[in-house]
This record gives sequence, C-alpha cells and structure tokens, in this order.
Amino acid sequence: MQAGKACIIAVTNRTRSPAASDIPTAQEAGYSDLAVDGFQGFFGWRDMPDALRDRIAADVRAVAADPALAERLKTIGQAVRVGTTQEFVAMIAEQRAKIARIARVIGLRPQP
Repeated sequence: MQAGKACIIAVTNRTRSPAASDIPTAQEAGYSDLAVDGFQGFFGWRDMPDALRDRIAADVRAVAADPALAERLKTIGQAVRVGTTQEFVAMIAEQRAKIARIARVIGLRPQP
C-alpha cells in the first residue's frame, strides 16, 4: 500500500484500524455484510475452575491497561479491547453464526 502497488478500499473490522485511520470500515463503505471483526483471546479447558479463569482474566486486563503495550500494538494495526468472559463468548457466537450464514449462502459444506 505504501509503495502504491495496492489500494485498500476498506477494513472489515467495525472500527477503523489504528494503523490506517484514513481507510473506512466496510460498513462505512456501504458493505455492512462484510464486517467481520478480528479478535484474539485466551482459551482454557472446558471445565476450568471459575477462580482460575477469573485470575487469568484479571492478569490479562492488568497487562492490557499498560499504555506502552497499546502503543506497540497500534503500530501493527491492532487495538487493545478487553472485555468480560461473557462478552468474549458472545463475540465468538456472533462470528460463528455469521460465518455459518455466509457458508450456507455460498454453498460450502463441511468436509469429512
């Protein structure tokens, strides 16, 4: 992009990229169905004790609150957004449902 060999017309996240704030989101460009947020998170085993999960989540929130980390991540187009366990579960469910709808529309089927 910086060399002029590619032109980015939109980012798929719901918010603009911190590394390229002049590039609109897909929704702003008129393609709201293309909005798919990228996100990362930590996963534990199915029956992880609540106390351990909560302690790890608190540690992650403490690290994410460091402005130096946010600045380093911003340079590679990442934004720190920390939520609750319930919010993370809801984001995953929303993404899964959206991708499943897209797969049905274009006729993708799971392969054995």
